[in-house]
Amino acid sequence: MIGGSMRDRVQGFVAQCRAAGLAVTPQRLAIFRHLATTDSHPSAEELHAKDLADVAHALPREMVGPFLSALPVERAADVLEYLNEELRSEVLETMSVRQAAELVTEMTPDD
Repeated sequence: MIGGSMRDRVQGFVAQCRAAGLAVTPQRLAIFRHLATTDSHPSAEELHAKDLADVAHALPREMVGPFLSALPVERAADVLEYLNEELRSEVLETMSVRQAAELVTEMTPDD
């Protein structure tokens, strides 16, 4: 982590979001906290699915489905594979049958 405490960095991030007219959502905060622990500056495409799963685990349970829905289906399926079984089941149960089927179809089959 670079410069300042995590609390100070989060407060600064929140202030910048509000100044820019952006909502301070749980998703934004979780992604910021994850990125604040690294010196790299990856784009969303460069983040490994495991990293995005870590972000999903940090979100309130009710926000994980919308978080995954914001990703392309293939990417969301990759992230879903890294979620623990309990969270994965909860997320799939909150989705429509069509959405859940799309994600499960894209997941890597077990050997």
